[in-house]
Amino acid sequence: MARRLAALGNPSRLLLLRVLVQAGPAGLSVGQIQEATGMASSTQFHHLSMLVDTGMVQRERAGKEVLNRVLFSEVRAIAEYLMKDCCKGVSMG
Repeated sequence: MARRLAALGNPSRLLLLRVLVQAGPAGLSVGQIQEATGMASSTQFHHLSMLVDTGMVQRERAGKEVLNRVLFSEVRAIAEYLMKDCCKGVSMG
């Protein structure tokens, strides 16, 4: 979990994850991500690789394209980890 949280501490990786979350389960190609973020392809590849290595994003070849998808169950696990026992009965609303 610490590696995942550290990965999300980088603004570029956090942006990539947000763009992929907004894309939904279909994911986005490398080109689509680049359009959405304006990130240089080498920078984008580096940051996406970290998200893949930490298990938050999955890469899949689809013909000539590579699709990147958020693994929603893993991202949800991060949120649950952060929220577990945080309130001890105190209302957050």
